[in-house]
Amino acid sequence: MARYLRDALGAHLPGRWVTGNICMYWEPENVQRYAAPDVLVVDGPAREPLPTVYLKWSDPPALLVVEIGSKSTFLSDEGPQLGTYAWRLAVPE
Repeated sequence: MARYLRDALGAHLPGRWVTGNICMYWEPENVQRYAAPDVLVVDGPAREPLPTVYLKWSDPPALLVVEIGSKSTFLSDEGPQLGTYAWRLAVPE
């Protein structure tokens, strides 16, 4: 499901960096605190070589993150993760 969504968004959003399952860091030099959404859309193309992490302080703004929930991940996806994306990473959607 996540792969399909990433591929579909990538096809419909040229010029945007569409990825997923990569670590998003919001504090420089702190690799202990991160989030890794199933789908991530960033405002602008991916830099070369293709990044393996998202750095809030140097990459373009994240526009959208998607977490695909399941029974086993529902509590973490709906609770603390939403706050992390909204407040720490300033993702609007």
